Amino acid sequence: MCEFVGVQPFSHPEFGDGLRWEFEVVRGKKEGARTSRVTKDVPTIKNSAGRFLAALDAKSPSEDMDVEPQQFVGREYRVTVAASPGSPGSTRVESFAPFEEDEAPAARPVAAAVVADMPPGDDIPF
Repeated sequence: MCEFVGVQPFSHPEFGDGLRWEFEVVRGKKEGARTSRVTKDVPTIKNSAGRFLAALDAKSPSEDMDVEPQQFVGREYRVTVAASPGSPGSTRVESFAPFEEDEAPAARPVAAAVVADMPPGDDIPF
């Protein structure tokens, strides 16, 4: 299980401006480990920034999204982390969904195991 830490502006010398979405593992043997994803800085219904913005509030991306990411800081999410394309050995957040308190314990994924091999400072280009 991960907690949403926040989203911050991020600048990459080759790819330009973006947003860094950061999560921290809050349960398990990797408690305290962080994982993130850098996306474009302008969310649309077709890019990862738009999908992430909508996922904060468990909605589908739409043209009229009105979501303020800071209001979701501290909320728990089920986070899926995967290998980063084009960056061997690196991982990134692929998707996430709000954790529901009524989920059965057996249905809860172990986010800590997913980020076990994540290198520190894993900054992924858009």
